[in-house]
Amino acid sequence: RWRVVEHDEVVLPLTLANGGTAKALTASNGAVVYSDADSFELTGVGSSGQKLTSAGAGAPVWNSIGNKYAGDNTEQTTGATTAEQTFISFTLTGNDMGANGVLRFKNHFRIDSNIDTTNLTIYFGAVSMAAVQIPTGLGAIMLGWEVEIANRASASSQVVSNYAWASDEAWKTVVSNEHIATYAQDTTANITVTVKGNKNNTGNNTLTHEFGYVELLI
Repeated sequence: RWRVVEHDEVVLPLTLANGGTAKALTASNGAVVYSDADSFELTGVGSSGQKLTSAGAGAPVWNSIGNKYAGDNTEQTTGATTAEQTFISFTLTGNDMGANGVLRFKNHFRIDSNIDTTNLTIYFGAVSMAAVQIPTGLGAIMLGWEVEIANRASASSQVVSNYAWASDEAWKTVVSNEHIATYAQDTTANITVTVKGNKNNTGNNTLTHEFGYVELLI
């Protein structure tokens, strides 16, 4: 004996309330499922070693928080030129720093026979964000340089801490341009970041970048 059963039309994709995704999704290797207010979504695919971090009520994002963001362990020595030499260069991806992220730079140099003034600079694009100058009179030294660039409650507002130290105690009175300073660079857009150095005259002391690295902290 046959019985007629009435039913509602099934509409795909099913809503979240009915066990569905509420969204037609296309899977990708490495994408992660998350939800917005009314459907499931998929993140983009991150890069090896990146971490997935919350963006509050927004979509989570992949970034390199807590990892070495950039760096160079190759020994690099300035030649017979006064032109700036690039020791580290990388792209700071837009929004990676968020509103309160910190870029921490640590670089180590060797100056053989400091007969001449040496200059070190970190640039965001063409903007000098931190610089130190090591005048003559120190002799041969090992030099460490640490800079932290922090977004201050905004992706377009930075505070910078900049200081250096050397194996010769006299550095305390001659290293100049150390500072706390503020800037207003837009980190929502990609920025080319470089660490550079030069000497004021050719043929005198040699500036060697032994190694350096950059960390991104959130």
